[in-house]
Amino acid sequence: MRTNIVRGSVRRIVVAAAMSVGLACAYGALAPAAMSSPVQPGLVASVALPGGASAVAVQGSIVAATSASSMSIIDANSLTVRSTVKLPQAPNPYSEAPPEVVLTSDGALAYVLAGQGLFVVDTAAGTLIRWVEIPLACLSGMTISPDGGRLNVIADCNSTDSAIWAIDPVTLLVVEKNVTLTGFSQGLGRPYGRLASSSDRTFAMAFQPVFKCPDMNGCPVPDAIISVNGASATPLASGPVETGVALIRDPADGTLLTLTPQVTWMEFTGLPADQSLIRIDPDSGAQLGQINGLGSQTGSLREPTSKGDSSYAGGELPSQVAALNLDPVARRVYGLRSSMNSFVVVDLVSNSVLGEVKVRVNGQYGAAFSDGRGYVATSAGINVIDPQKMLAPSAPQSVSLKIQPAGKGRVQATITWKAPVSAGASSVTGYVVRARSEDPGGAVDIRSQATCSTRKMKCVLILKQVKTSDGYYPAFYGVRVNATSKLGAGASSQVFVRG
Repeated sequence: MRTNIVRGSVRRIVVAAAMSVGLACAYGALAPAAMSSPVQPGLVASVALPGGASAVAVQGSIVAATSASSMSIIDANSLTVRSTVKLPQAPNPYSEAPPEVVLTSDGALAYVLAGQGLFVVDTAAGTLIRWVEIPLACLSGMTISPDGGRLNVIADCNSTDSAIWAIDPVTLLVVEKNVTLTGFSQGLGRPYGRLASSSDRTFAMAFQPVFKCPDMNGCPVPDAIISVNGASATPLASGPVETGVALIRDPADGTLLTLTPQVTWMEFTGLPADQSLIRIDPDSGAQLGQINGLGSQTGSLREPTSKGDSSYAGGELPSQVAALNLDPVARRVYGLRSSMNSFVVVDLVSNSVLGEVKVRVNGQYGAAFSDGRGYVATSAGINVIDPQKMLAPSAPQSVSLKIQPAGKGRVQATITWKAPVSAGASSVTGYVVRARSEDPGGAVDIRSQATCSTRKMKCVLILKQVKTSDGYYPAFYGVRVNATSKLGAGASSQVFVRG
């Protein structure tokens, strides 16, 4: 990190930036939020921003939304743009890392990772205070400690070495480097995703070293949570925890929230097919509680796909929760699906899943929630939503799949289930069932598929019979069930049975 910019030439840079910031501020003052009339239930307003947004943070009445080239400050009460600050660095051509933004606990300062720089913005004045250049934009996962005393980032500047850095939020100098998280084959593992911070520690998700997996061809390597204090790091907990950016700290009690993994057709490990939200003690690593029924979202079933079709994996596999967002006021967790087009909503007071919110998000850091409202990044700015009014049903419960011979190379699939825990903002109008038989080792992956729509809690479908053809990949029968309402299909529950 080139810290000489902070010491020597920051005044010149800030002055130059202030001129452009002044124009940007004027732009923000003359053209406040472009507010549209709601076009769907729960859409409060759309706020237009120069360059759109791909990362959002909220603290009190301050909403910070950033793209790779500018950051805007929005008043959460009036939904007007207070200021727009241009970031004086072009996007980094060597990195596709998305922009990130965090706010101090009082909302006075915003810290932005974008392009090749780390930027500090005064949210009240709407001015860029300072910035430093980051070679190759190798930092990610930024968080700020609750007392505002340090920024924490993952430094992953090459393919073999990773570390967690602590950065002084005033000078933007690196004050601590944890170097024990080195490589894939040694150390504690490789940190990734968004960090979580307490006043004295940083917590990271990490890929465990490959030597801990006895069979790299078929072993789902469990991920770990690592606790970092100064220059030392220790394993806190390991599998089953989820990949992605799914780790947050609950400020109410200091515990950590993360996810169990979602089982796919390649992992018949006996784990539940759908994800659960789990709470972990930050000191012992012990699991303190679990909320089940997060379900999944799925792509549409298609015609049988030839082996090796790259579109198969992206279109057919279910969309799991890949990021967690906490509304500390309403005490709700919003789990963003990897498809970036819906959230599963979990209530931490009742410890139950409330339903599914269908909304498109521009980027994995592109949503923030506070006091019952959501602020969602779009390519044009942000959408302000009332999630309670957008809730589709949660996942159906206790899905069962029974396979029986039906003659002539066919089987009968009998699917039963129970109603979802929550119908969401409307009543359940019916259920959609999708079933298929598949032979991943054969010439054709999907052998057959069938669907039914019903108001009952039972469906019988006929599928082609499958058997494992290559002795390695298991042939299987799979089923997914969604409850529907006038707000659309809710989350899926899925079950797999070996062929």
